[in-house]
Amino acid sequence: MALDYKKKSDYWEQRRKAATTPRPPRQTHARRRVEVSTSVPKEMLVSEGDEPVDLRAKSKHPGRIKKPERQHIQVRKRTTRPQVARRREDFEIVPDAPEVEIDVDPIRAQERRKVARKQTERQKRVQQSNMRTVVTILVVGIVLAILMGSLVAFLRSPFFAISEYSVTGSTYLTSSNVLSYVKTDVQTSILALDARRIEEALLTNPWISQATVTKNLPSSLEIAIVERQPAGIVSMVNAERWVVATDGIWLGRVDKDGKVTQAFDPDGVHPPVTLDKERLISIEDITPAEVIYGTLAQSPEVINAIEVLVGIGPALLEQTEIISAPEISLTKIITTEHIEILIGSSRDIAEKSRIALDLLQQHGDKVTLINVRSIDKPIVRGLDIDTE
Repeated sequence: MALDYKKKSDYWEQRRKAATTPRPPRQTHARRRVEVSTSVPKEMLVSEGDEPVDLRAKSKHPGRIKKPERQHIQVRKRTTRPQVARRREDFEIVPDAPEVEIDVDPIRAQERRKVARKQTERQKRVQQSNMRTVVTILVVGIVLAILMGSLVAFLRSPFFAISEYSVTGSTYLTSSNVLSYVKTDVQTSILALDARRIEEALLTNPWISQATVTKNLPSSLEIAIVERQPAGIVSMVNAERWVVATDGIWLGRVDKDGKVTQAFDPDGVHPPVTLDKERLISIEDITPAEVIYGTLAQSPEVINAIEVLVGIGPALLEQTEIISAPEISLTKIITTEHIEILIGSSRDIAEKSRIALDLLQQHGDKVTLINVRSIDKPIVRGLDIDTE
């Protein structure tokens, strides 16, 4: 199809000025459609079949150039910058084409580019920060692992191996008996030693009432104990003999033949303890009862006899050889001079002890029996003596 392009020169001049004159920026950021108003006659743009349609021939004024109506165009290339079509080849004229919106606001486009650039930079900074954090964590972890390994190696070194032991407060137990509860070797570090566990192990021995373990760096261990004091040897009527402490705890069984050499654990868990026969008082005539090693005596006669021994005072205790306690009311002291002092209950034992000593000093060797069960009316019997 051939088109006639011979037109007046002023038409092209108007087109050139319109194309080169910049448009003022729009105040709104709304997207707008691009419309191009062409002054080209329609016979140059539209054809029917193979022949062009001459619209001027149909016009009432053939010599006048009629400006065509506005038509929508479809832009081939989208751009963010305002562009003006200078050539016809840049457009494709499509009748009744849909509206096409082009953002032609340069200020808004520049702001979007700035925002996009800042977002990119921010993402890079975040990635770099995350990378630095990961590297820092790895470095710190490696350093801590090296330090922990060095510390563990140093703590297990022979510098902290236990080489000195000190035991204080032991009278009946030997140092070897006490140290048998420590259970350490030459390679044991004092820092790794559990002092509380050793204290608990020591307290399982009924001879020990208190235990304190102190670790003295770099390699010294100190053990301080408080022993229970034996009150006497309880002789049952069935010939069993048990050592009882002043607080009523059974400390061990002794030989049946009367040779008091050691008090031992019937189960063999704890080491035997050597006793001093002369320092222990015999508690006799006790009715047989259940005796459990390391527990509190349940016999009231035994408890009363122990309270009598603890309360009579050192002056009378030195003269005491035997305490007979078949019953609480019949509890009596037999002195080394074979004088019987009837005590009964341990109530007011300090006053009973004072009265008995006064009567012993007053009557001397003539006394054979002193009854202080009633502190208001003591009774003395002996050679030519009867105060009843």
